[in-house]
Amino acid sequence: TNRPFLITPMAGQWQVDVDGDGVNDLMVDLGVLDPADPPTSGGLANAINDSGQVCGLAKDALGNSRAFSWTEAAGMLDLGTLGRPSPHVAHGVENSGSVVGHSYVDSQSFHAIYWTEAGGMIDLGTLPGGNRSTATDINGSGRIVGGAFLPGNAASEPVTWAGVGELLVEVGTFGGTAGSAYAVNDSDQVVGMASDSSGKWHAFLLTPPSPGVFFQDLDSNGINDLLLDLGALSPSNVQSLANDLDEAGRVVGY
Repeated sequence: TNRPFLITPMAGQWQVDVDGDGVNDLMVDLGVLDPADPPTSGGLANAINDSGQVCGLAKDALGNSRAFSWTEAAGMLDLGTLGRPSPHVAHGVENSGSVVGHSYVDSQSFHAIYWTEAGGMIDLGTLPGGNRSTATDINGSGRIVGGAFLPGNAASEPVTWAGVGELLVEVGTFGGTAGSAYAVNDSDQVVGMASDSSGKWHAFLLTPPSPGVFFQDLDSNGINDLLLDLGALSPSNVQSLANDLDEAGRVVGY
């Protein structure tokens, strides 16, 4: 069974096995949502902020997948739901404690969510006519990124929100029908994946030319001029995906 864990390095070490039992003594099991849940309840940790707050997914005693926030002081908190008991997942946590992810509204629909301990879970909405969206990351100014489906759920696009209650903006693709944004840094640079007209995935980097500008189509071809195709590792491996970036603009993915 998968379990969410946290490793806090000690004296520059991330792996210590004092008693020689083959278990990393620094790896801490973050626990379960409720003391009544069986110890075999599964889960995973997706992100951590600079204060050590962790977010992810944990299963409760009924087997429902619930989004959680964990801190050393409060332990594991269930972030709630937009309607359906399961599944829900938290993908990103910002240094102020804000968490983003998605929650199922019903059996067919899930919406991007924003959560704080004071305000609870807020529905970030979907694209007009669509019923599925997810939020994957949030930066220090509250800029949120993720993905959202178009009407009919046959196509998805990378999207961004300026913050809670703000307009959902399509970032676009390279002419295909699939894409999602996975990370945003404090300069509002965004990375993710967008497909081309043949369906192949391309890692992208988007750098806004001015605050709040995430789409520009000067040649009117329907493709966002701001999407930089990051290429691939080899001519025979033409697909790629960007998962994260730092404040210097260094990008990681596969």
